[in-house]
Amino acid sequence: MRKITIIINFIILVFAVTVYSQTGASLGLGGFTAVSRGVESVYWNPANLSFIEKNQSDFQMVIYALNVGTGNNSFSFNSLNKYIGDGESIYLTDSDKKDILNNIKDNGLMFDMLGKASLFSFCYKNYGFGIETKAYGNMSIPKDLYENILFKFGHDIYDYSVNGIGYGLMKFKLSYGRTLFEDLIFEVPLLKNTIFKEISAGISLSYLQGVGFAEIEKGQAELEINDSGILPKVNFRAKRATSGSGLGMDIGFGAYTNNNWKIGMMFENLLGGIHWNKGAEMATSSIDFGSDLLFILGEGQLAEIEMDSVSSDTTYSISDFSQRLPLNFRMGIAKDLGKYLVNFEIGGENKNFFTAIGGRINFDFFNWYASIGRNMSNFHWNTAFAINFKHFYFDVGVSSRGGLTLGHSKALFVGSSMRFGF
Repeated sequence: MRKITIIINFIILVFAVTVYSQTGASLGLGGFTAVSRGVESVYWNPANLSFIEKNQSDFQMVIYALNVGTGNNSFSFNSLNKYIGDGESIYLTDSDKKDILNNIKDNGLMFDMLGKASLFSFCYKNYGFGIETKAYGNMSIPKDLYENILFKFGHDIYDYSVNGIGYGLMKFKLSYGRTLFEDLIFEVPLLKNTIFKEISAGISLSYLQGVGFAEIEKGQAELEINDSGILPKVNFRAKRATSGSGLGMDIGFGAYTNNNWKIGMMFENLLGGIHWNKGAEMATSSIDFGSDLLFILGEGQLAEIEMDSVSSDTTYSISDFSQRLPLNFRMGIAKDLGKYLVNFEIGGENKNFFTAIGGRINFDFFNWYASIGRNMSNFHWNTAFAINFKHFYFDVGVSSRGGLTLGHSKALFVGSSMRFGF
């Protein structure tokens, strides 16, 4: 019998979140919505394609840009090792149980893994083209479940609804930025004596290629807890598809002033949807462990489980279906002081709110970036360096969630990019 393929497909898709930056430098700064220029603007803000800065090459091409990482929103790597250890036995004191429950966020334990890349994107003056791969998803485990497992023994049965959605896509994007106004003066108190040297707008039109979809339409998880262990039962129905296609549109706005302020705003997926027309099917799956406990609470060995013996799957074809992509928003404000730059980023992506504030120090061809931000109810600490010559650029950046060291971090993300221009 097949293993639970719907679970595997769903996990592959759902544990990918795209609220992180595309390059190492943007990961270190917390976002490039206001400060991106050249080919970076194809991803961050097409309006910035109209801004040509000193020593900027007319033609730029990204050889690669990628970002990878994994983590969760509640536990550091050290605490996971402390409570789980080698995974062969688990014994928790009352103090351990309280610590675990206190660490879990009120909105539940959330996991995320990230794999995102852009290859061979390029721009010429204020025109750009990009190929981006992304994945979206959401899934969390409710805090109440852990409270029941840790503290509520007795022959009780608890019900938990199961829901979630995940999908992956590729974007083939054409971008254009155009200056709308030049030397525009605002006579208002906060902007008195400020001249907006250029105000621009940009648009990106995309062909979307869906590469996998899974959505749990109806699900139920039943958990029986007694003095010796835990016995779960799971039943759910999920809709899925292997591929689809559609069209998308992003719109951005940008500006910079005579006193070195830079402003950017981006609306991603203002229009956008995928028609899933290949491999559309409905899958039902159940997991029933019978009367044998899944694992032992307290001292003892974890049970070795053969999933084929406790699971069953049924699938049947369904009609094609369409899906609207989520509307994402980003806004950036930066103060450029030449050698130094300060940047503030705020937005919402896939229904996750995020903020970041950071800066850059320019040492001739070497740039150092650092920032702090908040996402998934945790602070992120970010840093990056970049080597920037007129015709060649390379960067590497890291982001740590909730801790500066690897052991105290709840997640670690790494980004890098390389490009050339002439």
